[in-house]
Amino acid sequence: MREPPALAEQFILIVLVCAATGALTGATGIQAWMLAAPCVVSVLWRIQRMPRLLEKLVQNAAYALLGLACVLGLILMAYPVLGERLSVTLALIAGLGLAIFAALFLFGTPVWPPEKTLLPVTLGIFVIASFNTAFVIYRMLALGGAAVIVWLAYRAWLAGGSRGLARRIVRTGASAAATGVLAWGIIVCLPWAQGHVEKATFGFFSPQESSYGSFSLQSRLGDLEELKVSSRVVMRVWSLRPQKLRGRVFTQFDGTSWLARAYPSANFAPLEDRAFAAAGSEGPEIANLSGVSLLAPGRAAQEVSSGNPVRTKIVQSLFNSGLLVAPGNVVAVRAPVTSLRMDSHGTLAAPVLPPVQIYGVVNLRESGVAEHDTPAAQTLAESLNLPPDTDYRFRELAAQLAAQGGRVEERIRRTVEHVQKACSYSLRVGKFRSAQPVAEFFFEKKRGYCQYFASAAAILLRLQGIPCRYVTGFNVAEYNYGAGHLVVREADAHAWLEVHVPGKGWVEADPTPDAEFAAARESLAGGWWTVVGEWLQAEFAEMTIRVREGDWSGLFQKLRELVAPLFSRTAKLLISLAAGLAVMAYYLRRWLGARKLGRLMQPFSEVPGATDPGLEKILEQTDELCARHGFARPASRAPLEHLRSIPEDRMPAAARSAAREAIDCYYGASFGRQALAAARLEEVLCQVATALRQASILR
Repeated sequence: MREPPALAEQFILIVLVCAATGALTGATGIQAWMLAAPCVVSVLWRIQRMPRLLEKLVQNAAYALLGLACVLGLILMAYPVLGERLSVTLALIAGLGLAIFAALFLFGTPVWPPEKTLLPVTLGIFVIASFNTAFVIYRMLALGGAAVIVWLAYRAWLAGGSRGLARRIVRTGASAAATGVLAWGIIVCLPWAQGHVEKATFGFFSPQESSYGSFSLQSRLGDLEELKVSSRVVMRVWSLRPQKLRGRVFTQFDGTSWLARAYPSANFAPLEDRAFAAAGSEGPEIANLSGVSLLAPGRAAQEVSSGNPVRTKIVQSLFNSGLLVAPGNVVAVRAPVTSLRMDSHGTLAAPVLPPVQIYGVVNLRESGVAEHDTPAAQTLAESLNLPPDTDYRFRELAAQLAAQGGRVEERIRRTVEHVQKACSYSLRVGKFRSAQPVAEFFFEKKRGYCQYFASAAAILLRLQGIPCRYVTGFNVAEYNYGAGHLVVREADAHAWLEVHVPGKGWVEADPTPDAEFAAARESLAGGWWTVVGEWLQAEFAEMTIRVREGDWSGLFQKLRELVAPLFSRTAKLLISLAAGLAVMAYYLRRWLGARKLGRLMQPFSEVPGATDPGLEKILEQTDELCARHGFARPASRAPLEHLRSIPEDRMPAAARSAAREAIDCYYGASFGRQALAAARLEEVLCQVATALRQASILR
C-alpha cells in the first residue's frame, strides 16, 4: 500500500487528466475518456525506472505535439492557410497524441516531473479543445484549474511541513485568485480583440480584395482622389523594368465620366511550357508558376523569345470581375486559369472564379508602344468623339497648337508638354462649381491630379484630329522598388493616355508631371524596417497563394530560393568567420577567467561539486535506503522533501536518522560551501550501510 501523501498527489493528477480528456472528448468527439479510465490504476502501480534515452525521447515527442498545438492555435486558426479540413485533421491528431502522453506521464510520475510534462500536456489538450467554439469548455477548464491549484498547495505543504502553512496557503490562494481574474479577463476580452487582431494580421500579410470604380466600365472624374492618399498595398511586382500596368481602356467621354463598352475579344491560345520558359534572358522566373502557358491572340510563339521580351511576375489583389492588370503589348501569360481573353484594346479578362492572385506576363516594349494595332474605323471614330458642349476655350487652344504644324509625334509631344506646364499636380482640388470640371481644372483652378491632366490632354488631342484613348491602371516606376520587388499601393493608381500613331500603333502619353507626381508620393517612403516588412509580406503572400493553389513544387522552389543565399560563397565565408571568432572568444574567456578569477575562486576550490563521486555514493545509498522501506524517491522530488514525506511509522528511527545525516552532509557539501573530509564521508557511508543491512534483515 502506498503512503497517503503520494496517494493524494496521484488522485489530484488523475482529476486533472480526466478534466482535460473530458474536454477533448466533448470538443472533438474522440473517445479520449477511455484513456483516463485506466489511469486510476496508477494509484497502485507506476513506472519507477526507464532508460535515459527513452525518457528524453518520449518527453521531446510530447513537446513536439505541444508545438503543433501552439501553431494551430496561434496561426492556422487566425489565418487558414492549410484549409479547414486539414487544420481539423491536424488538431485531432495533436489532441489524441497529447491525451496518450498525458496518460503515460500519469503512470510515470516517478520518472517524468509533472510540472515539466503532465501539466504542459494537459494545457495543450485544453488548447486543442478550445478550437471548437461551439463546445462549452468552461466547466472542464474550471475543474482542471482547481486540480492544479490543489496540487500546488499540496506541493507547498510537502516542501515546508506544518511550519508557516497558513502563510503559504494565503500566498497560494492569492496567486490562484489573480490567475482566475486574469483568465476571466482573457475569456471576456479575447472575443472582442480577436477581430481586431485578425484584421491587423490579414492587413499585414495577405493580399486584400479590392474593387475600384476606375476599373469598372465607367470611370468618373474624382474617383481616384481617395486612393491617391492611401498607402495600402494592392499588388507586388517582380520585374527588371518598371512599366505602367493597364487596367481598363476607355474611348467615350461625356464631360464628367469616361465610358467603356464590351469590346470584341478573342481567346488566348495554348503555348508549350518549353517555349514560355525561353522567354527573355533576365527578370523573374515565371515559368515555374502554377497554371498554364497561353499565347496572346494574333501572336506567334517565336515572339515569346525573340527581340527583348520583358518578364513580369505579379501578385495582386482581386479586381473587378476577373480583370488582370498587365503591361502593354502582351505576348504571353502564365496563370492558373481555364481560359483567358483579350479584347480589342488589350485588356485581359479571366474567369471570376477561381480568383487569380499570382501570374506571369511576357510583353514586348518598343519605344512606349502599348499595342501594335491597326484599329477599325469604328474604334478610331470613338477615339475622336467629344461632347457637343465642350468648352470653347479648348477649341481655341487646340487650334493654336495645331497651327504650329509638324508630324503627329511632334503635335502629341507639344500638347502633352503644354498641359504639364499649364497646371500643377495637387490632390486638393476642391469642389467644382460648373458642369465642365475639366475646363474648370485647366483654365481656372490650375491644379489637379492625373484624371484631370489626362482628360484635358485627350480633349486637346481629339480636337486636333488625333485619336486617343483614356487608360486607368497603376503607375509603376523606380521609386516603387523596395525589398527586391516593386511595391504597388493604392496611391499609385493612375490615369494616362494611349495615342494612335500611324505605322506604330497605340503609344503611351502621360501628361501628368512626373516630378510632382513622385513628390506627392514621398510621404509613403519608410526606413529600413519598412523594407524588411515589405520583404516579409511579399514572401509570405506568395507562399500562401502557392499553398492555397496546391502548387507544392512551386512552394519548394520558393523555399529553395530563400535559403540559397545561405550557401553562397560569401555566406559560407561569413559563417566560417563567425564560428572562428566564437571559438576564439570562448578560449579567450576561459584563459582570462583562469588568470584573473583564479584568486577569487580559490576559497571554493576545495568544495566538492554535486558530481563528486563520494557525494554521488551518499545520494545513491540514501535513495536505496528509502526504497528498501517501500518509498522510492521520484526524480522530480528533492531528497529532504522526500524523507519528510515518509510517515514516521513506516521507517525506523535509526534508518531515518542515518538518512537525515547523509542528506545533511550532501546538502552542506554541495550547496553550503562546507568541505567534506574523507573521515566524515566514511562515517556517513557506514551509518547508511548499517541501516541498509537492518532493513534487509527486517524484510
